[in-house]
Amino acid sequence: MREVVLGGAILMASACVGCIAPSVLARAERAVSSSVSEPNWHDALPEDVHGWFESTRIEGDAASSFLSIEYFFAADGTYSGAALAYGGAGPEFQTLSGQWSLAGADFVFDDGATARVLAAPGWLKFETSGGSVVMRRVDEH
Repeated sequence: MREVVLGGAILMASACVGCIAPSVLARAERAVSSSVSEPNWHDALPEDVHGWFESTRIEGDAASSFLSIEYFFAADGTYSGAALAYGGAGPEFQTLSGQWSLAGADFVFDDGATARVLAAPGWLKFETSGGSVVMRRVDEH
């Protein structure tokens, strides 16, 4: 019985192959396209930064160190963050907190580290010479 069912399935599959006309796409038509367009970025203002954000894209040197990054930036200039980083024994969470400020388009952490920060409604993008991190707003707090 199994051979008959299997033979029938093969016969049906081979019969269907003849029903579909083959087609070949040109190389340009085979490319994967994204329907998601890049936001219209502008230099971030303090009100753009306030809230909870999570990474959606990590590029450059930062991508070789981090799997995910989350930050909460408070209106009083404090922040708390967590990153899932590659560690010696595997991924491990690292946490940090401190003060932040804006100096023009530069986001300044209390340890003196800076990054250019851009904003779009619901989004932040941090850029350094070592890479960039795009973050989406999680909560309006």
